[in-house]
Amino acid sequence: MAATTYVYSIATALGGSLNPDLLTQQISDSGMATGVLDYISTVGDALNLNFADILSSADKILLDGDGTQTPNNTPPGGSVLGEHTGISTSSAFQFWESNPAQSTELETYQEAMSRTAAAVSGGVYRLSWYAELRLVVSTTKDSICEARFSVDGVVKGNVCTDTINWHAVSGWERHVMVIGDTPVLALNFRRDPVPGGDDTVEIRKMKLGIERM
Repeated sequence: MAATTYVYSIATALGGSLNPDLLTQQISDSGMATGVLDYISTVGDALNLNFADILSSADKILLDGDGTQTPNNTPPGGSVLGEHTGISTSSAFQFWESNPAQSTELETYQEAMSRTAAAVSGGVYRLSWYAELRLVVSTTKDSICEARFSVDGVVKGNVCTDTINWHAVSGWERHVMVIGDTPVLALNFRRDPVPGGDDTVEIRKMKLGIERM
C-alpha cells in the first residue's frame, strides 16, 4: 500500500465551503473499493485528502470525476466533491410535524402531510411516521379509517382502525439513499371503501422523520 494525498483548492473545487466531517462521511458512503480515507487536513486554501492507498481510476472518478491521478478542481455533479456543499443540511436527522386535525368522507386517499427532505449524504436511513386517527360517527358506526405512508410515491406501509377515540398509529421503513437524494415523505388518509359507510375519518398530530442508521 502507498499512502496518497490528493490536494484540492477549497475555493475552486468546493466553492469555498468545506465541512470536513460531512465530506468524510460522503467519501465513506460513496462505495469506493480502494478509497480508505485516513484523514482530511487543510492548509490555507488547500484541502488535503489523505488516503491509505492510491485510488483506482474508478474510485478517483467517484471522488472528483477524473480517472487520472491529477486532482480535478472542477468536479462534476455526481462525484463526491461535486456534490459537497459544505453544509450538512441536517441530512443525518430531519423531522416535521403538523398537529391540526383534518377530516374527510372521501374513499380516495387525501394528503394529510407531505414533506421533501433536504439532500442527504447517502447511506441507510430510517424513515418514520406517526399519526392519530378516529371515526366521527354519522348515525351508526359502519366505516373504517385508513392511513398510508409513502416515499417518493411508493407505498411503504398502511394501517386501519375503526375506533371512535383517537388511536395512535406509526411505522418505519429502512431506506437506502445516495448522495443528493431528496426523498418525498407523505401521509395520506381516507374512509376505507370496503365497507364504505357514511362516517367521517379524522387524522391529527402527523409526524414524519428521517434519520441516518
